[in-house]
Amino acid sequence: MTNYILHQQRKSRQKQLLSRIALLTQQAGFTRLCHIIAYARYSQLARRKQTVIKYKVKAAPAGLLGSSGCHVCFLKGGDMSYGYEINELAKEESWRMFRIIGEFVEGFDNLSGIEPAVTIYGSSRLGVDDELYAETEEIAYRLGQLGFSIVTGGGPGVMEAANKGARKAGVTSVGLNISLPEEQVSNAYATRSITFNHFFTRKVMLVKYAVAFVIMPGGLGTLDEVTEILTLMQTHKIKPFPVVLFNSEFWKGFLDWLRSSVLSRKYVSESDFDVLRVLDRPDEVVEAIRRWYVGHEVIGRKALLK
Repeated sequence: MTNYILHQQRKSRQKQLLSRIALLTQQAGFTRLCHIIAYARYSQLARRKQTVIKYKVKAAPAGLLGSSGCHVCFLKGGDMSYGYEINELAKEESWRMFRIIGEFVEGFDNLSGIEPAVTIYGSSRLGVDDELYAETEEIAYRLGQLGFSIVTGGGPGVMEAANKGARKAGVTSVGLNISLPEEQVSNAYATRSITFNHFFTRKVMLVKYAVAFVIMPGGLGTLDEVTEILTLMQTHKIKPFPVVLFNSEFWKGFLDWLRSSVLSRKYVSESDFDVLRVLDRPDEVVEAIRRWYVGHEVIGRKALLK
């Protein structure tokens, strides 16, 4: 009988909570509601004593002990000061879903209607005096003149150059920034800007509205994006669109490795790279995207062509 009463009490509390959520949804809107719930939950957790995850090795092999006697991991000095978000997920983090939902809704609400758009990826460390900066700006400007909105990661370097070109052309210049331990400052040329807390929601927004992708030279983040885009197409999660690698000299080593080490072992199929093209001039990039958008024609040198 006691269990039955407790069960009924839980059901009653759940109904009250759902009624409260429905009321808040009507009053504040769904996006605001998600942020309210997430904030309330995080405020509650913040009042608790925060714990720090410590990586321990029960029996470290000889040579893996530092001069201070502590175990050495891949992090220099075992620095855990950043607070590694994914590693620190706990049972209570199920409440994070409201924050995630809020980010998705905010992105959909703010970016609806920007189509057709082209997403441009590349290094955040590119200087304004670099030739690549000017080429990126030109690509974005000329695409803007054709009516394409430009979407970037919202930061400095290539992203800034692309947003600058879009703004100069008078089209929507979208910057989708990310909150990082080492803060990435939004560039001044985005006319529509959103800052995300989670990479995966940001990645969805970078891909969702694009009819083509331009991959300028970059580092780990750029490599992550180009391989993810190709994987999404390979697995039919997004429609096939042109993926343009700009600057053949920069991408040569990567493509040689794909061809000689990955394709040769049949870990991928040549058809997985049908829309991956390599171009070297801004006018070639603009023309390739224009011809795809107008007539679904893929032009440019195939990336894995021997």
